[in-house]
Amino acid sequence: MNMKHPVLTHQVDAQRAATYEKAVSRVMAMSEEEMLKLIPTKSAILFCGCANCSGGQQENGMFEWTIERPSELRCKFCKHVYPSEKYPVNWTATGRNALGETVTYKYYFDEKAKRDFWFEAHADYFLRSWFVGQCLALAQAYHATQKPQYARRAALILDRFAQAYPRMAVLSQWPYRRRDVVKPTPPYPHAGGKWGRWSSDEVPHHLPEAYDLIHDSAELDKLSQQQGADVRKRIENDFFRATVQYMFTFEREPTGVHLNNMAPHYTRNIIHIGRVIGEPDYVHWGYRWVGNILRDGFFYDGMWHEAPSYHYQTIGGVRRVVAALKGYSDPLGYRRAADGMRLENLDLEAQLPFVAKAMAAPSLVAYPNGRICPVHDSWATSRTIAPREQTSSTLLPGFGHASLGRGRGENQLQAQMHFSGGYGHSHADNLHFALFAKGSELLSDIGYTHSKLRRWTVSTIGHNLVAIDRQDQTTRDADGDLLMFVPDLNGLAVVEARGERGYPKLAEVYRRELILVPVSETDA
Repeated sequence: MNMKHPVLTHQVDAQRAATYEKAVSRVMAMSEEEMLKLIPTKSAILFCGCANCSGGQQENGMFEWTIERPSELRCKFCKHVYPSEKYPVNWTATGRNALGETVTYKYYFDEKAKRDFWFEAHADYFLRSWFVGQCLALAQAYHATQKPQYARRAALILDRFAQAYPRMAVLSQWPYRRRDVVKPTPPYPHAGGKWGRWSSDEVPHHLPEAYDLIHDSAELDKLSQQQGADVRKRIENDFFRATVQYMFTFEREPTGVHLNNMAPHYTRNIIHIGRVIGEPDYVHWGYRWVGNILRDGFFYDGMWHEAPSYHYQTIGGVRRVVAALKGYSDPLGYRRAADGMRLENLDLEAQLPFVAKAMAAPSLVAYPNGRICPVHDSWATSRTIAPREQTSSTLLPGFGHASLGRGRGENQLQAQMHFSGGYGHSHADNLHFALFAKGSELLSDIGYTHSKLRRWTVSTIGHNLVAIDRQDQTTRDADGDLLMFVPDLNGLAVVEARGERGYPKLAEVYRRELILVPVSETDA
């Protein structure tokens, strides 16, 4: 399929050519041989703690790394440097890749703590990420300047990854769990992969965009002649298509396991790959995914079924997927075999007003300071709107959250009640009560944390409600029911909800009623 590239929309400004060239000065200072030797060809590890201290969180974001010392990691907290004589390599993990070849990793294992530290594979994660970023930067520099040396370097990086991907082992990795090389055939682990640290990261980002920018460069033809192979086909088939097919092993249709808060990330990448390599089936897959996630993942009031922070992550991702589809038309004469569908000049943002509704949904119950009430796994510092000038009573009936409010300026008051069930990233918090007045939270929810307080934040007694027999509520099939909502009756406001499903074997009646009663023009 002959197409003129680039086919995607790229924000590359030729007037900023000097900036793009400066961004790639370090990689261009390397010889080609030096650069190719540095590019990691094995699967990498994201999660790695410091064996010398307990700083950080979830074995992530622990280390400083620079391209000047690419095999070295320095702990941000205790400043210990790896590789380390104090914590030497003493363990080996061995497995096979899809070609039947043996793949080996060496790491440090703490016998006393029973923890593994894959420092070398973690340094490779930093190094690979650096080269991914440089590949896109090189492609942008080429597009801005048309200097062939930038296209060649980007092509070398892409081809190196394309040659490496079939030989990469499948790793399992998750914080505080033993990492390992696992079997190279489906079903693949959700917590791990070949390219990704989990399944949602398997389809690469930045690299399809880089390939789009250099696709028509003669440097790819020259490299193909030097390699004795069609480099374009190797990049497209052995790398890009292979990662998409990896994802399709979980479920071929964009349903079920693909309707999660991380799916927008790889769905956009699949669409970009489809557009760049001329594979309309991938674009159709993304098109169907948008309809499925809006229908099955969001409540009718526009809220995502998890926490407000994940709502913004997911709907923001949906918007990026919609943008990736914008303007797309199928190749001449193409119709999808399964349903005969043909896509023409897509503009889903105009066709799906629900997206705009979903973007605005959490702001209906935002605090006067503009932040969301941090129910479930929501970050307490997340700001959704500008500070309010005036507050009134509002309701998200599908999600299960009501806010009784009144006042202007510094006299704004809100009494909020949460009565949703648990659909992921949830807390045992049915009928939780939060109060905002005098410019701050007076009764609050802790929200999301990756710290050692995690267990407290999700527990029933970590919320402003009544616990029965010191037991946590159940979150599965535990939706509350709205019994009454009076937003404004001459200044009076009322909400009542029931939550017996949170204590299915303990509670005959489990209800809460909030009444907002004004006592003056400024207080209630």
